[in-house]
Amino acid sequence: MPLRPSIRRFIAPAFWFAVVLCAFLPARLSSFATPLHNFVAAAVNPPARLLSLLGSNFRGRNEQPVLNRDLQRLSGELLSLRNLLIRYQDENERLRTDNAALQELARTLGGRAYTFRLAQVMSRSVSPSHRAVTINLGSRGGVAENLAAVSGPNLVGRVTVAGPVTSDIRLITSAGQKLEAVLMPAVWPNGRPPENRRQFHVLFEADGTEYLTANNVPRDIPVQVGDIAHLTDNTWPDEAQGMVLGRVTEVTPVRDPVLYKKIILRPLRALSYLDQLTVIVPREISN
Repeated sequence: MPLRPSIRRFIAPAFWFAVVLCAFLPARLSSFATPLHNFVAAAVNPPARLLSLLGSNFRGRNEQPVLNRDLQRLSGELLSLRNLLIRYQDENERLRTDNAALQELARTLGGRAYTFRLAQVMSRSVSPSHRAVTINLGSRGGVAENLAAVSGPNLVGRVTVAGPVTSDIRLITSAGQKLEAVLMPAVWPNGRPPENRRQFHVLFEADGTEYLTANNVPRDIPVQVGDIAHLTDNTWPDEAQGMVLGRVTEVTPVRDPVLYKKIILRPLRALSYLDQLTVIVPREISN
């Protein structure tokens, strides 16, 4: 007897429901669960894989900004570390230069006795014709005219006026200042200054800027950019001999006369803007 139409409508859904149910039954409950599971998986896997691929692509796009931010952060950290390393290298070079200068100063001063008076800068003049500073130490503090003022191993200037409680110091970069020096490598080979450099003395003159210039220097005098100039001028007090005038920034040949060259020197510190400096006072004066 044929089935009624109302019953036939439920046969197909009932069949598929039974197939799916059996496919997900554990193997111990249905011996035919495995083939049904395979049948269902074959029918369902293609659209499921397509949906999974689309979902992965969507997640990847959402996660991409996060990845970019992480890469930018790491790049910033690496750049900061690089800048820090460069600063450490520059500081190390400065310390090596100062150490070489201090060795020269110790060799020059020998066993003589000096007192080092630290002073604060009260005012300054940056006029090219008269670069000078005023400090808060005077004759009552042992300061006298012609004494040398330094900042570490760097020569700053010398006392021109010593009042009771203040003193004026003319900087080595003041226009018209003339200073004789020897030029040494920034780092001495074997920890000792090269003897062949000592015989060559160069006269520098300040032009009112932060530079000192030596014109018409014989070409056979050994010098290169980066060398350090040490004072060897007998018009300055003994305690200033060997102090650093600055670093060579330029060496250029002179066209006329052709056998000469020009050397430009720049102090290692911006002398006009120092906040404090030291006056070297011989022990007999300080006492």
